Amino acid sequence: MNSMNQEERIRFQELFASFREVHQAYYQAMQYMTQKIGMTPIQFLTLRILSEKPFIGLSEFAQLIRATNSTASGIIDRMVKNGLVSRETPATDRRSVVLSLTPKGEEVWHQVNEMRMDHLSPILEITPEEHQQLIRIHGKIVSILQKIRDRNTGSES
Repeated sequence: MNSMNQEERIRFQELFASFREVHQAYYQAMQYMTQKIGMTPIQFLTLRILSEKPFIGLSEFAQLIRATNSTASGIIDRMVKNGLVSRETPATDRRSVVLSLTPKGEEVWHQVNEMRMDHLSPILEITPEEHQQLIRIHGKIVSILQKIRDRNTGSES
């Protein structure tokens, strides 16, 4: 059933090897930056998510970081202990918990985000045209992969 010729196989492998290399290089850069300030990449991600989506629930947070609820809860516990995140029970639903940044968490987020921008600014050496082409290609790849997922799960939109 596999109809790929050798040239297509090579293109396929090069494409996904490139994704892996970019992901690894970005992760290593983030790990270096966050270690300098005594934080982990997942803590940085948590700050970013909670700055963009304050008052989300633990389950939604877990989905966003692609982790189980218990793993997400452990991350949140450590950040609550460090005074960066608050975990509150809304009066409207005593069974749920909402997460948000504390004022200290917001301050730390702004500092580390500025540091990230400065640290990774050399990435802007790509031209605006290369940027637009990359975004367009990534969008096309995401669309193709979503169609494959939908076809495989029977949930086409």
